[in-house]
Amino acid sequence: MRKFFKKKQKRGGVFIALLCCSIVFSQEKTIFGNAINFNGTPLRVATMLGTTPSPGMATDFDANFGKRVTNGQTLLISHIGFETEEILETNLAKTSLIKLN
Repeated sequence: MRKFFKKKQKRGGVFIALLCCSIVFSQEKTIFGNAINFNGTPLRVATMLGTTPSPGMATDFDANFGKRVTNGQTLLISHIGFETEEILETNLAKTSLIKLN
């Protein structure tokens, strides 16, 4: 009988560990979108940096991007000849259109 309860305790510990991991990882999301200028022209190779220590990235030839962000993170989006935009993660949907002026 004791062996049965010990096995259940081990399974319960594994379940709690997995639950904690899922809560930690759910604080990140990936956003996708396009970077455009005020005329709607795609901005190729616009740079995106996060305020937390995460790798930066650039948009592709068609101005598409995909970036993993954490809750509350601020993204800095810049391109030559345009003002740098600071956008809070909570203001971005999973698919976003970012406009630089």
